[in-house]
Amino acid sequence: MFGKLLDSLTQSPVLTALQAAEVECRLSKIDSLYSDFDDLQTEAEVLCGSTEALERERDEFEKLYFEQIARARTMLADVRPSHSSTCGEEPKSELAPTRQDFVRLPKIDLPHFSGDYQKWLEFRDTYLSLIHNNQTINEINKFHYLRAALRGDALNIIQSLDFTSTNYSIAWNLLTERFDNEKILISNHLQALLNLDKIQKESSDSLRTMIDTINKNLRSLAALGQPTDYWDTLIIHVMAQKLDDSSNLKWEEFRNNHTDILDLKQFLKFLSNRADLLLTIQNNKQVNKTNNSQSQSYNTNTTQKNKTFTVSTANKPATVSCPLCDQEHHLYNCQAFRDLDVDARILKVKHFSVCTNCLRPGHTENRCRLSHCKYCTERHNTLLHKEKLEDDNTQHIALSTNIIQTSKQTHVLLSTALVQVSDGNGKLHTARLLLDNGSTSNFVTRDFFEELGLPRESTDSTIQGINNQLTLSAESCNLTIKSRVTDYTASLDCYILPSITQSLPSTYINKNNIQLPSDIQLADPTFNIPGAVDILVGSEIFWDLPVIQETKLGWVVSGVIHQQTKVIKSNRLPFHSLLTHSLKPFTIH
Repeated sequence: MFGKLLDSLTQSPVLTALQAAEVECRLSKIDSLYSDFDDLQTEAEVLCGSTEALERERDEFEKLYFEQIARARTMLADVRPSHSSTCGEEPKSELAPTRQDFVRLPKIDLPHFSGDYQKWLEFRDTYLSLIHNNQTINEINKFHYLRAALRGDALNIIQSLDFTSTNYSIAWNLLTERFDNEKILISNHLQALLNLDKIQKESSDSLRTMIDTINKNLRSLAALGQPTDYWDTLIIHVMAQKLDDSSNLKWEEFRNNHTDILDLKQFLKFLSNRADLLLTIQNNKQVNKTNNSQSQSYNTNTTQKNKTFTVSTANKPATVSCPLCDQEHHLYNCQAFRDLDVDARILKVKHFSVCTNCLRPGHTENRCRLSHCKYCTERHNTLLHKEKLEDDNTQHIALSTNIIQTSKQTHVLLSTALVQVSDGNGKLHTARLLLDNGSTSNFVTRDFFEELGLPRESTDSTIQGINNQLTLSAESCNLTIKSRVTDYTASLDCYILPSITQSLPSTYINKNNIQLPSDIQLADPTFNIPGAVDILVGSEIFWDLPVIQETKLGWVVSGVIHQQTKVIKSNRLPFHSLLTHSLKPFTIH
């Protein structure tokens, strides 16, 4: 009708005052038409879902609607401002703005509920806000929305009710009687906190999951009227036990550095910072791994000098370069490689990142197409074959453990300490240090070194341990350590290794079983809690001054003796070895 009116008015060159007033009156009333259409169309889209037919219908209506509005406003723009309205309104230079800007906001989807008590509060509050308390929606439509939102056990509760407006309130009451049970809700949220799985390996994702679980369930318990503000100490104690060993150690260090009792907010902040750190380290490792895979450079040093071998395939014929001696032959044809013992060959193969089956770069043994070892038919090169010993004559010994288990279930503790280590910016980091007077060198784990951001030096050192076990270190660094309890500082030259030992101690030790003086300050307050070792300090620092000590074996002397002499260093490193038949002539009493 409005369009026909405008069509008839276009026949006149200029609108009269009466015609202009009529157009203004109709424009003032047309807003309600769009509002009614928008409400009905939106309800249809919610009930039936968004379809192409409904979207096309809305587009066609809006196109026609705005075309007629634009025509009317254009016609009124040509009318003199002196024309007044006959609809009881004062003259306006512009039409009043419409009720809304006609911006189509994203549709709000109804939440679904299948009977999980932990999700009931979220569903209940959302449904009450969108549907149940909405006075513009009638009972039958509310019942339709409710049935569409329910799944599984929750839907079965109201499945038998007839679809009528009077049954809506009955259906909602049945749901609230079943799931709005505070005792059950409180029990479920507490179980979600207490039954959270222990983190086995440190990772950013696991720590984030713990943070989210704590926050979500405590918020729900607070909404149920529980005094969660007074639970900080309990929650911290429970959740700290579920941390991985390394993160638990870092938390104990963090807590010991504060004299006051920490609250839950500080605990969650610690977890968040720890997660950020682990994520950064993980990303850096991935970047380094990508860069290493794209580069075809191999570094070695056989005469205490660094040499770089680069393989280039750009516009040149492919050449073979031995990564050990830089000659034009494969590694398996290298006489220097063949002169090494089997253990040393295995270390070199790992260092050069070549296939253990064919000793060539570019793939792993799983994808190697060449034949296997001619002695044992396993997937490794014959040059890497080691004779197997009979199982009944072997016994695993773990020299890397902090606690040596004996048949009498006694425990021997090795010396550990917590120290402060300066990073590249002068910031102090807490590290757990193992004092080993059986080693003449110092070592640091790669993960802890990456946290410090200190410069490194390239080296190609083969470290020899017990039974001539070999470990290869390609990098070294200098660290400055500081005591937590005194002014003592020391500078350490350390070899960088992937790991030093397993968690120390290997099991929790009850302090009550140890008679410790009450007036001493322990170098490692957490010596009885299993945790990672970041640094191993050898005898040069451990016994900074010569010490004589009485033991049950007699008086022993340890320490640095400043005397010019030629010394062959031999390091005792943590490793797992085999007690073979070669020890049969010895009898242990």
